[in-house]
Amino acid sequence: MMRSLFSGVSGLKNHQTRMDVIGNNIANVNTVAFKASRVTFEDILSQTIEGARSPQAGGAGGVNPKQVGLGVRIGSIDTLFTQGGLQTTDNPTDFAIQGDGFFVVSDGRQVYYTRDGAFKLSADGSLVNASGLRVQGWLADANGVIDTTKALQDIFIPVGAQMKPKATENIAFEGNLNANAQENDTWVTSAQVYDSLGNVHTLTVTFTKTANANEWTWEATLDGGGAGGSGTITFGPDGLVASGGTGTATFAIPGANALNLAIDFSRSPSLVGTPQRTSASRMGTKQGLWIW
Repeated sequence: MMRSLFSGVSGLKNHQTRMDVIGNNIANVNTVAFKASRVTFEDILSQTIEGARSPQAGGAGGVNPKQVGLGVRIGSIDTLFTQGGLQTTDNPTDFAIQGDGFFVVSDGRQVYYTRDGAFKLSADGSLVNASGLRVQGWLADANGVIDTTKALQDIFIPVGAQMKPKATENIAFEGNLNANAQENDTWVTSAQVYDSLGNVHTLTVTFTKTANANEWTWEATLDGGGAGGSGTITFGPDGLVASGGTGTATFAIPGANALNLAIDFSRSPSLVGTPQRTSASRMGTKQGLWIW
């Protein structure tokens, strides 16, 4: 009688723990980056009333032992690190992790790990979480290079500080040159680029069909001035660039450093159809302020 009562009490007690865990999961349904937990059970060591017997040759077969379980206990309480759903907040300092990993935060003495990416800016420009712990990471140097071999440091966003301009160095054109074009047919496209002072300039590239099959020449000018670069592009029978897919152009800018551009035409095929430029990607920024 006491044994059965003990087993029942152990079930009630341990299932109460499971209910506590479920209640905590429900209570944290709106907690950012909360990971739910689960409870697993295992039986307590059973009491053997009678042992097992092996089968006898020419006699009775074997029988299993007679055992009475003494109840249940908590096997484990596991945190379920499954991927949560990402939501848009329109807050520029909110972050989320897709996949494995943690954010690293610090109070200056100890490092902590969290999946909660609800960050904000402190008065000194450092990125902090709701508890004021500073987010750790690596800052890019003047050339935009991030060295992950260095020690972790506080992440600062210098709101109101000057953002230095960066001259355009690379530009890639993507589009189509008509394979049925006649000799001396031209096509002109343009894109904006930046000099070392952050001033905007218009780069114009003029393509001219030559007398040779599948061959075009190109010439690059800046703001309607003289040519700073030129070259020849040859296309293969499949319409893709066979040679001359890259080139360079250099332009003197009064009061600024010379603008040196590496131009990529390799993604511009020559196919039958109207010439068109689908996109022009380039790197470079003008001067500005960090605004949050």
